[in-house]
Amino acid sequence: EVEAVMMVLDGTQEISTGDQFVYDKIMKAPNTPRIAVINKIDLMSDEEIEDKIGEIKAKLGDFHRIVTMSAEYSIGIPKLLENLEPFLEEGIMYYPEDMYTDMPIYKMIIEIVREKILTRTRDEIPHSIAVEIINVERRDNGKDKYDINIYVERDSQKGIVIGKKGALLKAVGTEARKDIETLLEKKIYLNLWVKVKDK
Repeated sequence: EVEAVMMVLDGTQEISTGDQFVYDKIMKAPNTPRIAVINKIDLMSDEEIEDKIGEIKAKLGDFHRIVTMSAEYSIGIPKLLENLEPFLEEGIMYYPEDMYTDMPIYKMIIEIVREKILTRTRDEIPHSIAVEIINVERRDNGKDKYDINIYVERDSQKGIVIGKKGALLKAVGTEARKDIETLLEKKIYLNLWVKVKDK
């Protein structure tokens, strides 16, 4: 029982049998509003976006809305919310007004680090990459310190995540630290290590 369903599609990839499978599942609730979200438009021309809209209609079917966006660069988010709003009903407030998620803080920190890695490595690193907080040192008169391990499956992937002279890992750490500091509303130290998973 939901008020609307959003189906996110990679605009740079052809619609697959997997996408068709998901659409068929959505259609088991035919009266629920459906919104198709075309992601990665930063990598597409206007003509390619129009072709993708046509492909969605031809290969999947009708949606109540088709919205374009780039999640990486936050392009189109206001438009997405604007298209979603008419289908939402005011209901019971299950969480306090200042609580925007029920996900534990440590889990959110792990997801921030993981997302930064996957964004920078794109298809070179599988989504099975794991992130673990191994130590948190609280400091009353200074910045808290977070030690985090990143686990990959092979030595070759370890080199990709670290990058030339450690450049990629440093960039991941800088970006993740800024997001974590925004989340925690305080400055921190963030240490990242890359390890190969034990088999």
